[in-house]
Amino acid sequence: CALPIFGMCAENHIVVLTKQLFAKSTTQHHFIEMYTDLCVRLHQHFEENPIIEDASKIFKKVLLNQCQESFEEYLRPPPGFEELQGEEKYEALVKFKTSMLGNIKFVGNLLVQKMLSSKIIFQCAEQLLEHKTDETLESLSVFLTAIGPLFDNRQWPRYDALCGFFDRVRAMVKDKNNGVTQRIKCFLKDVLDARAANWHGRSKKNEPEGPMKMSEVARQARRDDHAGGQASFKRSEERRVGKECRSRWS
Repeated sequence: CALPIFGMCAENHIVVLTKQLFAKSTTQHHFIEMYTDLCVRLHQHFEENPIIEDASKIFKKVLLNQCQESFEEYLRPPPGFEELQGEEKYEALVKFKTSMLGNIKFVGNLLVQKMLSSKIIFQCAEQLLEHKTDETLESLSVFLTAIGPLFDNRQWPRYDALCGFFDRVRAMVKDKNNGVTQRIKCFLKDVLDARAANWHGRSKKNEPEGPMKMSEVARQARRDDHAGGQASFKRSEERRVGKECRSRWS
C-alpha cells in the first residue's frame, strides 16, 4: 500500500518542481539557459535513478502540460488589466510582458534541447500569430529566434511547413494596412534577416536579458494611443523605431 502512495507523492513533487522552474523563467530571463539545462539534467537523473516507474517519461509529460498551461495563461493580459490607468497600467503591462517573453523563450529552449516534442512548434506559433497583438507578435519573434537555428533546416521532416510559416510572417511585415506597429515589424524583420543569414550571429550573447524598461513601455503606449496624431510626433517615433532596429532588442 505504501508504494502507490510514494509514487503519488513523487509525481506531485515533480509537478511542483516543474511549476517552480516555469515561474522562475518568466521573471529571470538571464537564467533561462540554466533552468533549461537543469531540466535536461533532471531528465537524465530520472532515467538513471527512477524514483518511480517511468519517472523520466512522467517528467517530460509534466513539462508538456506545464508548457501548455503557462502558454495559454500568457496569451492574454490578466483579468482587470483594461480597467487600470496611468502608472498602474504600465506596471501591469511590464509584468505581463516580462512573464510572457520569459515563458515563450523557456519553451523555445526546451524544444531545442528535445525536452518537448517538436509537434508543438506550430501550435505555439499559430496561436501567437492569430492573436496578432503587440505582445503575442513580439513573443513570436522571440520564439522563432530560439527554435530557428535548430529546426530551420532541410533535414527536419516539417521543414516545408516551417518555410510556409516564415512566408506568412514576411507577408505580414510587408503589409502596410494590417495594423501591426512598426516596432513589432522591426522585431519580425530581424528574425527574417537572421534566417536569411542562416542564423549566424544569433548567439546567446546577442539576446536580451530582461524586459523593456518602464520608460520604454510608457513611450510605446503613448505612441499607440496617439497613432495618427501630429506629424512631428510621428517623425520622432520613426526615428526612435530606427534606433530600436539598429540596437536589436536594446
